[in-house]
Amino acid sequence: MTLAGCGNATACQKLGLVRFEEGLYVEAVTAYKKAVAIDLTCAEAYYNMGFACGQLKQNAPAAAAYQKANDLEPKSEIANLAREAIRRLGGR
Repeated sequence: MTLAGCGNATACQKLGLVRFEEGLYVEAVTAYKKAVAIDLTCAEAYYNMGFACGQLKQNAPAAAAYQKANDLEPKSEIANLAREAIRRLGGR
């Protein structure tokens, strides 16, 4: 699958996971960005975007993505993971 071929948030999220596993972090971030452009409420895509940004040493975008995941689903396991990731990055 290509970025052009992912027409819904779930497909873009899956593409991001594949690209991440391949070590293609920039492409993973691009796929996650498309996922959240399609579905602004996709906390998992924001969390995964944060993780990919972290691999690229882009700490500010990573923290912002983790915070958005936390804000969207504050009582979820994704939020717990996001808060821990923010702490590891030196945030709140």
